[in-house]
Parts: sequence; C-alpha cells; structure tokens
Amino acid sequence: MLNTVRRETWRGGVAVNKRRVIGAAVFLAALEGIIAYGIMVYCYPVPTLQVTVFIMVALVLSLAAWIGYSMMTAKPKPEKEEGKEEPGKKGGNREGS
Repeated sequence: MLNTVRRETWRGGVAVNKRRVIGAAVFLAALEGIIAYGIMVYCYPVPTLQVTVFIMVALVLSLAAWIGYSMMTAKPKPEKEEGKEEPGKKGGNREGS
C-alpha cells in the first residue's frame, strides 16, 4: 500500500486542509487587490491606467522577446540525409495514390 499522509491540522475539532487555507488566503488577497485597484482608479485615474497599461505592454513584449531569444539560441535539428529512408517506411514517396 502507498503511504499517503493527509496534511491536516485540527482546529477546534475541525480538520483544516493546508491547501484550503492557502486558497482562502490567495482568494482574499485577490479581492483586496481588486478593491485597492478600484479605489486607485477612482482617486487617480490617469496615472493608475498609465501604469497598468505600461505593465501589460511590457509583459507582452517581454514574452515576445523571450520567444525570439529562445528561437535564436535553439540548436538546429539535424537534417535528414537524402536517399535514406526512415525506419518503418517502405516503398518511398507515394504521391497521388
């Protein structure tokens, strides 16, 4: 049998799963972030939106730069030699059949 251990802590007779506690913390932090962002947009709309758009554009361009860098530094695949067939394929090219 597999040795499976449930990571639970008992608080006041109730089992509290560690994942649920972390999930609740992330959920509450996200709600607080939404509220804080709403307040910032209401109080300082132009600077808040300028910073937000800058961050989003910077993230998209960073992703494009990372993809380009990965393509630029990738090792080329070895080319197949002509005249040699791949294993499992017989009879050559069967175009039109």
